[in-house]
Amino acid sequence: MPAFLGALDDAARIPGELQLQLINDMMRKIRRATRWFLRNRRSYLSPASEVELFAPGMRHINENLPQLLTGDALTEWETASQKLRTLGLPDELVKRVAHPADLYSGLSVVEAARLANQDINQLAQMYFALGNYLSLPWFANQISNLPVDNFWQAMARETYLGDLESQLRSLSVSLIRFKDDQLALDELIQRWSGQHKLLIVRWKSMVNELQAASGTDFAMIAVALRDLLDLAQASQHCEGLDSCPIE
Repeated sequence: MPAFLGALDDAARIPGELQLQLINDMMRKIRRATRWFLRNRRSYLSPASEVELFAPGMRHINENLPQLLTGDALTEWETASQKLRTLGLPDELVKRVAHPADLYSGLSVVEAARLANQDINQLAQMYFALGNYLSLPWFANQISNLPVDNFWQAMARETYLGDLESQLRSLSVSLIRFKDDQLALDELIQRWSGQHKLLIVRWKSMVNELQAASGTDFAMIAVALRDLLDLAQASQHCEGLDSCPIE
């Protein structure tokens, strides 16, 4: 954070109002990362050990984010990055500021790679491709933009984001088991989708309904997350892309 603030001070072309917005965005990322560790480590959190475990993977994701992101998430990242460069921010600072804060923060990717004992780059490709296929970045934005009137609604919103990230991590760990050099990632996802056609159709129908709605509320998000949980749990029981339990 001190290096981030120092770099902002050195970028003279950035208006004061925008500086405050960038600082608030960075603080939000730090809060979300802190909550991620508290949620996923609970009583056995060791900050020094976690930094050693996560730092290499997070650096890899940050340095290769343009090659990992796909779809709308990539477009949004490119737009945000270009805007910041136009304002005179150096590339190193642009990477920090434009890095996604919610679903694609990277922490869950590193954790999934650890759980699956897989290469971080392959797991990241799976994670981001699945997220794009299921429109999860859009869904995460709907959760982030939920208006809150009290402490409990704010906590519910953070819980929903944590649940969404957990389910995408579970899906990624389930599918990476079937990845090999002869099977392209897109083909793998299509074959998996065919095995879970009813659940996929139900999820995509839910997303379409949410996109058509005039607004999103907590009840709608809760119902949608339940459908996604069903898909994640069904995927865990697959022994192969052609041998999943009948839904």
